[in-house]
Amino acid sequence: LGNAINMKFQLLRLFRIHGFPSVLIRYSSIIIFLSREDDVLPSVLVYSSNYSLYGDLSQRVMSALSEFTPELEVYSIDEAFLNLQGFENLDLSDYGRQIRQTVLQWTGVPTSIGIAQTKVLTKVAGDYAKQLADGVLVMPQPPDPLLADFPISDLWGIGRKHSRSLQAQGITTALQLRDVELSWARKEYSVVMQHLVLELRGQPCFSLELNPAPKKSITVSRSFSRSITTLPELREAIATYTSRAAEKLRQHELSADAIQVFAHTNRFKDNYFSDFTTLTLDYSSDNTTEILKFALRGCDRIFQPGLQFAKAGVMPAGVKAKDTATVEPLGTGRRAIRCADANNGRN
Repeated sequence: LGNAINMKFQLLRLFRIHGFPSVLIRYSSIIIFLSREDDVLPSVLVYSSNYSLYGDLSQRVMSALSEFTPELEVYSIDEAFLNLQGFENLDLSDYGRQIRQTVLQWTGVPTSIGIAQTKVLTKVAGDYAKQLADGVLVMPQPPDPLLADFPISDLWGIGRKHSRSLQAQGITTALQLRDVELSWARKEYSVVMQHLVLELRGQPCFSLELNPAPKKSITVSRSFSRSITTLPELREAIATYTSRAAEKLRQHELSADAIQVFAHTNRFKDNYFSDFTTLTLDYSSDNTTEILKFALRGCDRIFQPGLQFAKAGVMPAGVKAKDTATVEPLGTGRRAIRCADANNGRN
């Protein structure tokens, strides 16, 4: 794979990006929840979640990263790998700083970058890169000093169960795991563990998946051109967003178990208000009529008279690949929905 990059963002929440000789990028959010009880946590600030921001930032970051390599794996909404094979003649530290600066200019989000030969080593490099002033680290050769200080529990691909098992056998660092016998790793655990050991030795085993995985996060929201103050207006907006969200579910052959509805006033004005509610559907569905029924109930719950709502939206929850064996009740209007989708596609 060559070399990779690990990067980290911060925007009220912390975003990390990992990369490797292919480049792995991740910006995992660390959300600070605020306490409503000032007398309990007087020094803690609370920020409301901005669901549409995650998707927008992800698209912007991925767009910036695609400028630096022809092969990019979108691993999730907050993680990606870039293949840097063929870039060996470049100064990878400088290239990492160039990527970092571009992402900052395009998105306004600072990042940290780690570069290594495999996905696993890139993850390690990315964690260390966060501690550096310029935010860029090319994994040194040999990487032994860094691996010797890297806890096995923090290693990508090692879950809690395996972490406890390895530690019980005296394997507490990434370096110790790297030096185990391959046959032992496969016999005691699995071929995946064997591949992880090989990746720690600099031999790529986890290749890039260039075909996008099924979409797992869908958010439809808008800021209003003027403040909305009545329930009928808010219900109309929520109905429009729900219809679009359900259409997206069908486009990606997904269904949802629940629907989340959210709305807030202008955050820059006094008496800021934000609320959301999640309602579980009667059955997993991509049916506009079914989802809309619950979305409007959610709208009624969060509406507060006298408030000037500036933005609202919906986010299907429990999203998964559609189960073709699931039989929806009769009368759900699926034929009419298919016609509507076809008509929307033409417009």
